[in-house]
Amino acid sequence: MSRLSELNLGGQVAKTLLVRIGLAAFGFAGTIVFARALGPTAFGGYYLLYTVVQVADRPFRGWTSAVEKRYSEVDAPRREILGSVIVFNLTGLLVTTPLVFLLRSRLAAFTGVEGAALLFLLLLGAEAFFHPLDQLVAAKGRIAVANYVDGLRSVLTLGLQLLFVAIGLEVAGMIYGLVGATLASIAINLYIVGRTPSVPGIESLRSITKFARYSIPASIVGQTYSRLDSLLLGLVLTPAVAGEYEVALKLTVPAVFVSNSIQQSMFPKMSNLHSQGKEISADIANSKAFASILAVPLLFGAFALSERIVVTAYGPDYRGAAVLLIGLALYRIVNTQAQIHVRTLEATDSPETVFKTSAVALAVNVPLGYALVLSYGAVGVVAATVVAEMLRYVLLVLATRQVVQDGLVPMEFLRQIAAGAVMFAAILFAKPLVKEWSWLVLLLAIGFGAVVYAVVLIMISRRLRVTARGILADLTEEGLA
Repeated sequence: MSRLSELNLGGQVAKTLLVRIGLAAFGFAGTIVFARALGPTAFGGYYLLYTVVQVADRPFRGWTSAVEKRYSEVDAPRREILGSVIVFNLTGLLVTTPLVFLLRSRLAAFTGVEGAALLFLLLLGAEAFFHPLDQLVAAKGRIAVANYVDGLRSVLTLGLQLLFVAIGLEVAGMIYGLVGATLASIAINLYIVGRTPSVPGIESLRSITKFARYSIPASIVGQTYSRLDSLLLGLVLTPAVAGEYEVALKLTVPAVFVSNSIQQSMFPKMSNLHSQGKEISADIANSKAFASILAVPLLFGAFALSERIVVTAYGPDYRGAAVLLIGLALYRIVNTQAQIHVRTLEATDSPETVFKTSAVALAVNVPLGYALVLSYGAVGVVAATVVAEMLRYVLLVLATRQVVQDGLVPMEFLRQIAAGAVMFAAILFAKPLVKEWSWLVLLLAIGFGAVVYAVVLIMISRRLRVTARGILADLTEEGLA
């Protein structure tokens, strides 16, 4: 394993980002195909089922967070840690299965998906084993490799889903495709981890459980909070509206490319440094400076072109997603900053703080979201989420300051806002020149905005210029492994 304390964050982030951008374009094309082929109701039903799985797998994800933390520490008993994943997951699935079948009629009614219980269990089992193994690969310091495997999973998923939907399996075909690709990726990750699991000892379990007793509830609350919009829309409105929401959410995914790449790269290094009592402030500052670098232009682009983007990409049936796109783009900006603090607190062995901040945000979001969805529909749900996320961010900043010195808003972020404002003005100036919109014209408009944003930001940010040169040098020296 590479020395985690000396891990090159810039190089790892760049490699991860390249994978994410390529796969996002690939996956985006897939969502367009499936959204048009299935229609808003079936498309929304698939994502409602997936949302329920994402909430139900939180205990597994919470254990994964604890495992990742301990695995990245100095002198960790890694075979026992791997064994704990298998023991915990099998126990959890044995407990979950009878409960799911008892609630199968309600699950089918909520999602509108026939045979929802079996599909739910298939997907839950696959997800429960994939994510810890992928995180253990990253915890070894091989962040780029972990993303290559995740990328392969995405490619296989899309291919299998296209096949199954084409032969008429519809939503079930979407699930079968994802499960099949995930099982193949699990096998690959086991090979890369390169360890035979052993029965975890009492000390190993005690160490993992000490972290997991907070990371599990934090994961449950955090995911319920992050997917509350879809759950409320499914409960109060219809799967079709949930489908519109998912379309808008998918269009904002590029906003988190850099942030997610930074989080995944910074965590094992900071965890390792913290376990040795070493300083981590510089890594936090660098991470926050660039976490929102793609989220900012996406928000300004949404203000300028939201309806054109939604209708051109997904068709007029999803026109209602245009206003949701703006709200979710704003949420992404706050979230990209907040998540850096989440990972910092986890790396410094403070999962209880993450749990408390997420619980407060959820306590605000549930009543506010319910009240606003009744009055304003899907727009109200998104507005409530933005308010709750802003509150959560402030709480996370205050909590992080108890561990390290940290500011509220990085100066680099303000420069990105300035560049985004210039981009917005440039698009508004050029927009009247367009007589007829098409895929080509839309891509040219997005490309024009991206160029303006990049040029302005490079001109006004010396830190970006220095960082970019350093990353290019690192990639040249290290390659893509």
